[in-house]
Amino acid sequence: MITVQSLAMKMMPKDIRGAMMLTLTVFLDAISALFNSVGGPIFDTVSPSAPFTIIAIADTIFCLLAVALACTGKLNEVNPVINLPDRYRQDKQNDKKELKDDTNIGNDQEREPLLA
Repeated sequence: MITVQSLAMKMMPKDIRGAMMLTLTVFLDAISALFNSVGGPIFDTVSPSAPFTIIAIADTIFCLLAVALACTGKLNEVNPVINLPDRYRQDKQNDKKELKDDTNIGNDQEREPLLA
């Protein structure tokens, strides 16, 4: 889940990151609540491993679907920055420039000795 959030943060323009992260969190929490409300009774009535088996089967189906879509060329990499207005592209370029500038701070200047 941390990987999904990290990727989402890197791909979003700065001015909508907060709203989009809130949306992502709400949906993840809703899915978690749904699993708990459905998985609990299944755990009690069927077996302790039943909810996890159902999730494993669903994950396998989604994985096979993703592989099938990728093999047929239907699952192409999408770069959301391409279709954004120019001001968002400019923000991305400024972010990269700021990162590059930050890595060079102090390299061309002589450092003062630390005081003991």
